[in-house]
Amino acid sequence: MSTLAQREMLSDSTFGELRKIAHKESAVYMKDHLRTALLFNDDLKYWAHVFKKIPDNGLIMEFGVLEGRSIDFFAGLLQKANDNRIIYESTLKSINILSTVGCRI
Repeated sequence: MSTLAQREMLSDSTFGELRKIAHKESAVYMKDHLRTALLFNDDLKYWAHVFKKIPDNGLIMEFGVLEGRSIDFFAGLLQKANDNRIIYESTLKSINILSTVGCRI
């Protein structure tokens, strides 16, 4: 991070003050509206929870794939569950198919 960027992150800078305000507003919103929401601080725990919620049949699609961490994780879970469905992924440049063995086709 550049020196300028570091300076802007300091609490006494304009951007630092804006960041504090945004954090406070987010905390107030969460307190007021998310009383029964599940909060996750770990990607893998969140993905495992989501995986339990998908139906036993139908398409599985993921949009906005960047590095493939989550789609590889889901493919591994499908394989462990002996689910032979294909995961369809959409990146910014193309639509790909990921087999349940975690290999891009």
